[in-house]
Amino acid sequence: MAKIIRTESIHKIYHVGETLVHALAGVSLSIEQGEFVAITGASGSGKSTLLNMLAGLEHVSSGQIIIGGVHLEDMSENELVTFRRDNVGFIFQSFNLISTLNAADNVALPLLFKGMSASERLKQAKEMLKIVGLGSHAGHKPMQMSGGQQQRVGIARALVVKPKIIFADEPTGNLDTKNSAEVMEILKKIVKEQNQTVVMVTHDMKLAAMSDRVIELSDGKIIRETIN
Repeated sequence: MAKIIRTESIHKIYHVGETLVHALAGVSLSIEQGEFVAITGASGSGKSTLLNMLAGLEHVSSGQIIIGGVHLEDMSENELVTFRRDNVGFIFQSFNLISTLNAADNVALPLLFKGMSASERLKQAKEMLKIVGLGSHAGHKPMQMSGGQQQRVGIARALVVKPKIIFADEPTGNLDTKNSAEVMEILKKIVKEQNQTVVMVTHDMKLAAMSDRVIELSDGKIIRETIN
């Protein structure tokens, strides 16, 4: 299978006053198209920093990040904004839905930047809501839905731009056990049926075990990889 993500010895160093903090210390990895990868580790291990690097949200201090054959470390801030818009979907722990918009309009929002007509945006949004099992909830506002349903709307919003990669940052962090399992099953279904690539950060090893592969970090380094 084609490798959609590859990193070569990436480092991230932060200046905290007079102190240098090595958040990432030479991480090299590869992720294939259609793979569901979980990144785990204790608080401060570097997992969220790694996700931000891969998603083009932060620049590396050194090393290489190649996404779909394109080097991110060479990009300007404006180029990274364009890259994220055209290639990446995000799922957040806090859902980040707009309370005054219904589910369909929340999902359609990213399509505004693609110059698409309102009718086409709504059509695609409703199709994505069907994929995540919320076809009948298109007119519901966030407060009319459970946490699990809101997160499904968030997944549909990430999918609607047809991204190369979906990055999920603790996507079940605000959900109970039942809803967490349902969201994970939806992510697995999307990976399988749409050949989508998902990279997820989680501290929950039970959820990580539902992915294809687990990459565990400690002190900014990969200490273990497990195939599920």
